[in-house]
Amino acid sequence: NQSAARLSKVDLVLNRAGYQTGSLVVMDPDNPAINELRELISSPFGQAEHLQVADTVEAGLGKQDIEETVIDAKIRDMEAYHEQTKASLETMAEVIDHLAFYPSPPIEGNDFTFLGAGVVDVDTPAGYTGVVSLYDSPIGKILVQENDLIASQGVTFIAPEALNATIGQHPASVVAYKGEESGNYYTEVYWYNSITSREYTVEVSLNLNDESHKDSKELLFDVLTRHFGQSQ
Repeated sequence: NQSAARLSKVDLVLNRAGYQTGSLVVMDPDNPAINELRELISSPFGQAEHLQVADTVEAGLGKQDIEETVIDAKIRDMEAYHEQTKASLETMAEVIDHLAFYPSPPIEGNDFTFLGAGVVDVDTPAGYTGVVSLYDSPIGKILVQENDLIASQGVTFIAPEALNATIGQHPASVVAYKGEESGNYYTEVYWYNSITSREYTVEVSLNLNDESHKDSKELLFDVLTRHFGQSQ
């Protein structure tokens, strides 16, 4: 059928490029299949239809800078987000019942306080394929999203120059966003664990690429490495 044909096309292009569904695709210009990958991303299938196959470009494709100016609506205020969502947040034990995978346990210690969690990403017959958790911490509210790319049969595309940091042994992307009118900042930290096929996105209302927040960045990276950045 049509869906099966599209699935076959995606798998074929990914296989030629040395990847498969459930993985992070680094858009290395030296890859012989780079043009096919670009066509895959730009196709209506890659952008408009998830079909539990192609998860498009959420991790920084083409971002070469460590700071990007965006409209203020894209700057997430973590305190406001907590106020908006706290009534619907659940314990991790409650959320697990709605997931298609078993998530990492909540962060403990280092003055991090787990405020609650919710489901995100793809709703499959087995459950949702992502979980988002909110924390209070010494550097403000922290949002952590964990997605299982095997459960969603997802693929995330990223430019190699966007991988400008490391969480544990895993290459990571750290991009700070600045509101064009407000001047407010928030930072996204992204990495992919190739052992577990899990991807993580962490958001904080700071410019972690600013030298004045060096200590905050080191604290966060230390916590993320110990809780999420190991090989398993």
